[in-house]
Amino acid sequence: MLKDQIVIDDKLGNRIKESHIKNNYNSEWVKIIEFSNKYNFNNLKWTQKVFNYMFDIKQIPKCICGNNRNFRGRLNNIYTKYCSNKCASLDNAKERMIIS
Repeated sequence: MLKDQIVIDDKLGNRIKESHIKNNYNSEWVKIIEFSNKYNFNNLKWTQKVFNYMFDIKQIPKCICGNNRNFRGRLNNIYTKYCSNKCASLDNAKERMIIS
């Protein structure tokens, strides 16, 4: 599995670059391209394509408003919880109303 090959000490560094994966893990590179084509991720940056493939994300997570959440690119936090500060504030306000 690609994740096991390129993640070292919870870090990716230059190992996530397309040229590195293509040159060192060509069959995985082909799978990333195929995965991206299948799930219409062609317009995404390479790093986001890799994360979606590694974590089998077939659809970009949606915010409470219906927009796509933002890509963070961290192993423990791939996508933000909200698409904007406005949505975060709205959701937090709803939580405060429920608690009150």
